[in-house]
Amino acid sequence: MTIRMSSGLRTALMIDTGMATAMRDGYILIYSGPQPESPDKAPTGLLLGHITTNGSPPPSLQAGFAGSLRFYAGRPGSLTNRGDWVISGLSAGKPGWWRFVTYDDHGGASSKAFRIDGSVGESFDVAADMYPFMHLRIMGFTLSFP
Repeated sequence: MTIRMSSGLRTALMIDTGMATAMRDGYILIYSGPQPESPDKAPTGLLLGHITTNGSPPPSLQAGFAGSLRFYAGRPGSLTNRGDWVISGLSAGKPGWWRFVTYDDHGGASSKAFRIDGSVGESFDVAADMYPFMHLRIMGFTLSFP
């Protein structure tokens, strides 16, 4: 399945914000089932877990930003994870897709939120079912633009 960006993120990238800056203080949510037709839509499926730095809580004004995901510039047109990204399980199920969100994303439908959706197997892979309290280090995550 194709990686898709929300309308808000595409607009920001065209105006004056780079990808690493736009997604700063973000984290990744992992869901079961197929991804929605657009990142502008509300998520579908069961929330199975999240990816943060060192398995810290997702970034927020209340929890702080230790779990924020960061990138470094890899090969031309790509960003690669910086630091230890860890999956933390919340529910049992088979992962189907992921959504990279910023700390202030409220989860509903939005054409202004900065989001990236992809299917599991794109950018990273979770070979096994997920379960509550699991912690699994991501060996690599890369976003590329041809």
